[in-house]
Amino acid sequence: MKKYQQLYGLLGLVMVSILTGPVIAQVSLAPTILYVHENRSIGEIYVTNTAQTAQELTFRTEFSYPRQTEDGQLLMVTDDSLTAQEYGLDNHIRVFPSRMVLQPGQSQVVRIQVLPMDKPDGVYWSRFVASSSELTPEVGTSVVNGVGTQINFVVEQNIPLFFRKGENTTGVKVVDFKTEITEDGLEVMPKIERTGNSPFLGTMIAELYNEDNQLIGEVERSAFFYFEDWTKISFPLDTSDSIEGNYRISIKFITQRNSISTADIVTSDLIVYEERIRIMK
Repeated sequence: MKKYQQLYGLLGLVMVSILTGPVIAQVSLAPTILYVHENRSIGEIYVTNTAQTAQELTFRTEFSYPRQTEDGQLLMVTDDSLTAQEYGLDNHIRVFPSRMVLQPGQSQVVRIQVLPMDKPDGVYWSRFVASSSELTPEVGTSVVNGVGTQINFVVEQNIPLFFRKGENTTGVKVVDFKTEITEDGLEVMPKIERTGNSPFLGTMIAELYNEDNQLIGEVERSAFFYFEDWTKISFPLDTSDSIEGNYRISIKFITQRNSISTADIVTSDLIVYEERIRIMK
């Protein structure tokens, strides 16, 4: 059974209690994406208390992965037991320490050890989850009819955790392609199938050319394809004027990203997909 949660960013913030104001992360995690390699099997995450009060933290891992729907929604698959059994790390991970207390401004290292596992070459993954709460909350305490009540907020942050085992390959291919004209312009919806034995992480650059081969639109963003996914690209066009004509769409997939070192990311050759379309009145 698969469960889906809407994903609003790489760092998920979860509140345990009733929230009437914005949730602000009380700790920072570095790096924001952790790779562990088979030849060392240990990775490190630096946890820093950025709050003004002491924070109590607990750590765990849980299997999940992002997927994108045809209408552009970004979801997190949180309960896919079959995929977890094949690609998950949770049964092969040790986190130490599993809890700590950090004073304001204090930092400490959390080590992730991936235990030996009898699986084929490939990239396996989980998410590292840090839960933080004020050690001795002072705000939100009240007394009603002699009964003391206290509200304590728990903030959860999570980052992707990948384990590279053996030889790793990745790539993508476009298996379906749709377009739609909206009030704001042109929407392009390619369906992407990941190839190789590793998720594709990198950068996607989409370009729109008119019939005179002039570049009239460009979109660049992070790309992540774990299995088969749609992705939605919007090119603003002034539809108050005539946009009838022939167009060329070029989509480049590059295994480079500023947040991932070249020593960690699974690389592939540059992949370019092109589609020609005609927009009618």
